[in-house]
Amino acid sequence: MASAALASRETTSADAKGEVGGLIVRQYVVVDRSLGMSAGKLAAQVAHASVAALLAGTQRYVEQGDAGAAPIGLEWGGSLARTSIDADVLAAWVRQGEPKIVLAVDGERALASLVNRAESRGLMEGMDFFCIRDACRTELTPDASGSRWTCVGFAPMDMETIAPVTGQLPLYR
Repeated sequence: MASAALASRETTSADAKGEVGGLIVRQYVVVDRSLGMSAGKLAAQVAHASVAALLAGTQRYVEQGDAGAAPIGLEWGGSLARTSIDADVLAAWVRQGEPKIVLAVDGERALASLVNRAESRGLMEGMDFFCIRDACRTELTPDASGSRWTCVGFAPMDMETIAPVTGQLPLYR
């Protein structure tokens, strides 16, 4: 009973925040479950994907007094940072609790198909999504490239933008 009440409150809270900000923002990470990663390895790969979306879009803010390039409040090594992620989207994502959703596909072909679907909708690798490869130093066996493609992480984005790309995929279980 407590669990159902909590889920209901979270949904209501997220809906209310989405309506107030005008955006419902989520970050999706799509994992190749056919790799059979341990829980720890899976968590590390999802973390790499989530962090990549922020770090790859973030550059050190070194200009002093440039109002047109004002930082959005991220701190990086003692310096303020700015990001290529739209400030309104990022602010809405933070207000909504930085929600992340982990989805599943089976196999590298399915990851490649996901990337093709994202690109066909105008999303760009290295800006809107990030292909994460594991160095295979622990539990995964490398492919011919010497690493293994484990997941695709999307930058936080408006649900209307990401839903056509990931909407049909199941939750990772």
